[in-house]
Amino acid sequence: MTGAGISTESGIPDYRSEKVGLYARTDRRPIQHGDFVRSAPIRQRYWARNFVGWPQFSSHQPNPAHWALSTWEKLGKLYWLVTQNVDALHTKAGSRRLTELHGCMD
Repeated sequence: MTGAGISTESGIPDYRSEKVGLYARTDRRPIQHGDFVRSAPIRQRYWARNFVGWPQFSSHQPNPAHWALSTWEKLGKLYWLVTQNVDALHTKAGSRRLTELHGCMD
């Protein structure tokens, strides 16, 4: 199982790291699921932010950790990978047996 920490080396900041996480550097917070399903304006804001940020977000590349996990899968040392990340970096690295718990931004 992986989370935000695996992608920080690829240039995608996590939320909670002291002094460098998004919570420490900005007032922006993720949209909560309940708000998303209850409010059309919040859904519009979510998709608008996604659309505007996509070119920069999608330009990030896998780092050695993503490549290692993909290699382990190919070698049969890793059966299945579960990630909280929505950055598609595991897929870019070649992982195929993958569950993205929060979906994927692409």
